[in-house]
Amino acid sequence: MEESLAVFARARREYPDSVALGVFEALTLHAGGRADSALAGMLELLADNVSAAELDRYKPAIRGNAGYLRSLDSE
Repeated sequence: MEESLAVFARARREYPDSVALGVFEALTLHAGGRADSALAGMLELLADNVSAAELDRYKPAIRGNAGYLRSLDSE
């Protein structure tokens, strides 16, 4: 999994706005047992790429939860 994540890191540096890369990176994290980081990535993608009036006011909370979830995998 670490090799795959390194490939994603390089690709995301080259294509920082690619939503598809983010999705497949999250799937890789999930498959590797890092469900919290996978969900965090998906929440960040949602907050960064979905615009809906009912969602926009919750984006700070979504990003905050993403940060918290990501921190769980780094402990």
